[in-house]
Amino acid sequence: MAGVGELIVLFACILVMAGLGSMMWDSLVEIPSVPKRLVLRSAYVTHALGVSKSTSQMYIKVARQGGEYDHSFDIPNREARLLGIHKFKRLWVAIDADSDNQFVWAVYDERFQLMMSRRQIVGWAEQGNDVALLMVFCSCLIVVYGVFNMGVCGVWNRYYYKKDSE
Repeated sequence: MAGVGELIVLFACILVMAGLGSMMWDSLVEIPSVPKRLVLRSAYVTHALGVSKSTSQMYIKVARQGGEYDHSFDIPNREARLLGIHKFKRLWVAIDADSDNQFVWAVYDERFQLMMSRRQIVGWAEQGNDVALLMVFCSCLIVVYGVFNMGVCGVWNRYYYKKDSE
């Protein structure tokens, strides 16, 4: 039979896993359909590459007619090293000409040589989405198991044993 302290710890773990699942859900990247017309816009790297074990985070600021906006990519480390990206590097990005969608379809260097193609960017976004969805699924399983375990082993057994002792 679970004690009250164990139930509180289990409930806290359930809340943490639900929070992590919602954070991973928010990290999903919406990949729009391929636009009919693209335009090149000026951009520059705003931060040094943030590096984790397998990916690098690249932050850019894209100039638009209505102002600027921030955009970020998750790039595999092996490719980030080959691109030679550094803070304040000037880039050109291809974006949808006919909508306000902020998805970047291609990245070119200052000499207009292709650095990241549409296929690469979409592939990286899909890979990141797959990992995020797997993490959301795992956190949902843990939350369901925790609620089941808390209900059956904690609350139900406590009620059942109280009923037997009367």
